Amino acid sequence: MNTFKCFLILALGLSFAACDTKKKLDNMASTTQKLGATTEGMGQDMKEVKASSNSLDTKTQLTLTSLRHSESARHITDNYNAAFYKSAPDAKLDGAAMFFMAMEFQAWYPEFENQEKRELLYLEAVELMISKTGELVSDDMEKGQYWTWLDYVPSNEFLTLSSLAAAMSKIDPLQEYRAKSLGFKAMSFYDVLKEGLAAKAEYLQGEQIPKYQQRILEHETTFKYILNLRQNYFQAMVISKLSKFEEAPWDRAWMLMFGWSVDLDTYEKAELAGINEYLWKSYETQDYLKSIGEPLRGNDAFGQAYAKGEFYMAPGHAPVRSKSLYRNGQLISLEETKQSSPKLMLLNLIKATFRDTPPQVRFNPRPQSAQ
Repeated sequence: MNTFKCFLILALGLSFAACDTKKKLDNMASTTQKLGATTEGMGQDMKEVKASSNSLDTKTQLTLTSLRHSESARHITDNYNAAFYKSAPDAKLDGAAMFFMAMEFQAWYPEFENQEKRELLYLEAVELMISKTGELVSDDMEKGQYWTWLDYVPSNEFLTLSSLAAAMSKIDPLQEYRAKSLGFKAMSFYDVLKEGLAAKAEYLQGEQIPKYQQRILEHETTFKYILNLRQNYFQAMVISKLSKFEEAPWDRAWMLMFGWSVDLDTYEKAELAGINEYLWKSYETQDYLKSIGEPLRGNDAFGQAYAKGEFYMAPGHAPVRSKSLYRNGQLISLEETKQSSPKLMLLNLIKATFRDTPPQVRFNPRPQSAQ
């Protein structure tokens, strides 16, 4: 009897335990189902959040590009007007520089815009330049006829076009900063123009090239004319900063007949570095034109005027020898010219810029009687 009671008690205990276990398992299954439903809900919520995030990114991108477009258009108009309506050469050049920095491709967003979009922005800039040069290049402005500075007073249109030619290599500092941090090449309109001209061989062979390059080649003669203006105008800017060459016709005539002099010791290092930048850009443009087989259309008056110049420096300051402007067959960078002695670099750049008709520039100690 005792054995039977024990067995009964054990059976009842197991039965209760089984029921309790089943109840727990049922509860666990229910909890798991609820958890699954919750997870599915969370997944759906995450999809909605992601969709919302993507939508927000799209809206942000649209806002940024819309603002860029409107601001670019406004600044381009304002700065072009400044370049066109201002009479002072420096003011024209400043307006032209801001005109190019305001071009929309200078604020390209590689984070969400691809290369194709960048090329569309190049095309927009090229079309803009074509329209502006069409306004400035007149029918009587013969190709190859450049500023004589002797008996010809340049028109406002000619000065504006020359300012644009000189300023086209300007890059917005913010683009340079972004390019360095994000790892892409910062571009100026000058760079875009050279890429277009470089595509000529491919275009003639019937290969597909970007639309902006095709548009450049369709206006190749005008753009090469502008490049020749560029190298000449920088020379004019340099001699104007060193002499009275731009002030009046009789000053220019006097300089060509009797010569002129400049004391380089009266210039600060930063001033000479700025003058050297103009000379380097003139020479670099010459170098590029020669590399594409385009003849240089220079100005004889500049060569004659530089040849009549005499550059004075205090005893012991005169550079003793010239240095090459090339490294491994490549023209040294503008940054490297700024790291060199400004007086020596001035000598090197003047000789290089007038290499076809080298001026007889004399670097001598400044005599006591020199004025």
